[in-house]
Amino acid sequence: DIPACPLREIVGAPLDSLGMYLSVYRFSTYFVVIIPINPVLPIYITSRGITGSEYGSLKAFAVVSYMLTLIPLCTIADIYGRRKMLYVMLLLLALIRVSYIYASCYEHFLLISIARGVCSSAIMLILTAILMDVSPKKKRGQAKGLATMTMI
Repeated sequence: DIPACPLREIVGAPLDSLGMYLSVYRFSTYFVVIIPINPVLPIYITSRGITGSEYGSLKAFAVVSYMLTLIPLCTIADIYGRRKMLYVMLLLLALIRVSYIYASCYEHFLLISIARGVCSSAIMLILTAILMDVSPKKKRGQAKGLATMTMI
């Protein structure tokens, strides 16, 4: 039996195990990955010789790569399967997080930022598509609003 979940109550449909993974992923990504890394990342990167403006450009490249890859990755996910691509992108994102340890110059951090943007766009896109698939048509807007709220 699936435990009570706010998303399940709002959507009004039973969520399969992948639906539960969506909720767990959003929670774990935010509280386990983003919060511990975000405050430390600027300090770590500047300790590697990267200036503040270079760090800003790394963030900008991550956002640009996120935006540029949304539509192509949507097509690829529909062709090869969402679950398979989700698992691959989650694994790649974990490897990207670890790769910060081995980066030593601006170019390394630039490649990591671009790769992180690509993986993040694929993951968020696939999670949103799966959420829309499991939601009833009348409650899709409410489910999308809740999912977007959890990302902020």
